[in-house]
Amino acid sequence: FADGAEGCYPQFAATEKNKDGIYGIDMGKRSYRGRMEIGRYGGRATVTAVNVVGLEEYLYGVVPCEMPASWSMEALKAQAVCARSYALIKAGYHAETDLKRGFRMVDTVQSQVYGGTTYEHARSNAAVDATKGETLCYENRTVTGYYCSGSGGHTENVEDVWGFAIPYLQGVPDIYETNPSKKPWSVTLSKNELTRLLRSEGKDVGTVKKVTQEVVTSSGRVTSLRIIGSLGSTGLATDALRNVLELASTKFRVFDSDSVPDMVTIQGAAETREVAIHDCYVINGSGTVQSADGLTSQYVVLSADNMTSFPRYAPEAGEYLFAGMGHGHGVGMSQSGAYGMAEAGFDYKEILEHYFTGISVR
Repeated sequence: FADGAEGCYPQFAATEKNKDGIYGIDMGKRSYRGRMEIGRYGGRATVTAVNVVGLEEYLYGVVPCEMPASWSMEALKAQAVCARSYALIKAGYHAETDLKRGFRMVDTVQSQVYGGTTYEHARSNAAVDATKGETLCYENRTVTGYYCSGSGGHTENVEDVWGFAIPYLQGVPDIYETNPSKKPWSVTLSKNELTRLLRSEGKDVGTVKKVTQEVVTSSGRVTSLRIIGSLGSTGLATDALRNVLELASTKFRVFDSDSVPDMVTIQGAAETREVAIHDCYVINGSGTVQSADGLTSQYVVLSADNMTSFPRYAPEAGEYLFAGMGHGHGVGMSQSGAYGMAEAGFDYKEILEHYFTGISVR
């Protein structure tokens, strides 16, 4: 996705097929389809190499970089449609001008990860071919196919992440994400580490005294965290919260040394009571019953429409434990959830219609 914005820049293409039977341009560690353009854009002294490539061939190099090619074909098809929709919107004519950059998409997570022919795989190429030209459509228009590695049990309303409402990007249960590619996580930060991270962002509250979750969404994501110290307090919200504290997602719970971390509410036919998970028994997929005590360092409880993580132990005095699930912003399609749905027998259109409210694939 590029054109010579400031003038005519040289472009070149491969004249012979490589060992894989592709006309690929060898750029050292990677090879690319299409043409390569070399230019200095926006008055820069440095030279930039831009891959000029068609949409479908571009997707050959994206899908296996964003989702393992070994995954179920229906999940790969869903990924192909998402990536195609994302690219069409982000690299469309209304996208950021090429005048200063010379290109519309980068090859990292800032846009979509793109590895060229070097990372292509027959299975992911087949998924692209099987969905050729198909996009996510809402009210007869192609829309952006946002996706994340994992939601942790429930995707998020876009307005609770980026502050603007979009009708097709509403949070939905993600209960098929039972075997996520990136597992539940926990991060322990001391008061000194919290102080350091805050100061690196120009926020100084002195000695940390308390960390509280101010706003938690219905999906379990913290959109506002308050840190109180000897010199005052400061708030962290949404993506800033995740980036400053270096957390995988905002779907977490905070525990201190006074917390009782594994207490859950059990609702039965006769009564409702609070119990410790380590005092409970679990039944695995084969029907074996065993004590939950000692199974793992962190428990994951699956409810009818969400998942919640519980650490086994509270942190030491002077430390805060952030126990969470999911990876990324949580908006749109969960890749791990798509994998789970595909394994359960859903096709790619059913997967996409689940994650994107009111859309059609065409």
